[in-house]
Amino acid sequence: TGTDRTAHELLHAQAQGESAEAIARAHLDIIAKRDPDIRAFLHVDEALVMDRARAVHHERFIDMQ
Repeated sequence: TGTDRTAHELLHAQAQGESAEAIARAHLDIIAKRDPDIRAFLHVDEALVMDRARAVHHERFIDMQ
């Protein structure tokens, strides 16, 4: 799950089966790795991000079945 993909590429990846949770986790990992040096974020609510990612997965794949 590369974090250098466009929104369109991410939507396509999800359509091909990549989970929103995996995409979110990859981005959170990059933030955790880089932000101590960059200090771009005041707060990152990882639990909320993952909850939203699970909701996206549920909306896209569970509700549509």
